[in-house]
Amino acid sequence: MLGIENWGGPLVLKAYFQYGGKRIWFSSWLETGGWPIIIFPLVASYFYRRHSKGGGAKLFFMKPFLFIAGAVVGILTGLDDYLYAYGVDCLPASTSSLMIATWLAFTAIIAFFLVRQKFTAYSVNSVFLLTLATVVLAFHTSGDRPANESNKQYFMGFFMTLGAAALYGFVLPMVELTYKKSQTGHHLHCRRGDAACHLHLCNSFLHDRDDRK
Repeated sequence: MLGIENWGGPLVLKAYFQYGGKRIWFSSWLETGGWPIIIFPLVASYFYRRHSKGGGAKLFFMKPFLFIAGAVVGILTGLDDYLYAYGVDCLPASTSSLMIATWLAFTAIIAFFLVRQKFTAYSVNSVFLLTLATVVLAFHTSGDRPANESNKQYFMGFFMTLGAAALYGFVLPMVELTYKKSQTGHHLHCRRGDAACHLHLCNSFLHDRDDRK
């Protein structure tokens, strides 16, 4: 599913803009617009726990720290999706896809500082190759630029996409840090799926509200 999203998503989004689409906020909202489906496993889990433990089961058991962290992640994700949609509108699909792939490099670097994730030969190799590819694209702006697009529009799209990759590379280690720092660590161990759904429901709701502004 992630593979289909990674290669199909940019093509569908680019086709939207190429065939007359102009609403960047709408396209960025659609990137996580399916979040209400999370409600179904949460409700199923609630009824299962209620059947097992009786009437004392809670539908939501998020602590304030996890809720606030989810809200912050949601706002950052909304901004990230908007930057990405803007970049796709200004850049060719091949260029924007390669640019957004640099989130792997940003994730490796930021995770090293936030969660003490150690570098490996594979992560160092990916950081080097993706950084080199980005530099090559920056100096080769005339070969893949859409027709009738100014230098300002192209570079705006270029740096917006790079900013989206950097922001996404920050969000992923931040989510991992949230799980580590959460005071509900024992809940995460016992009900990791429920906690992940609660966190994702919170950040997706805030993300969608952020995109609509």
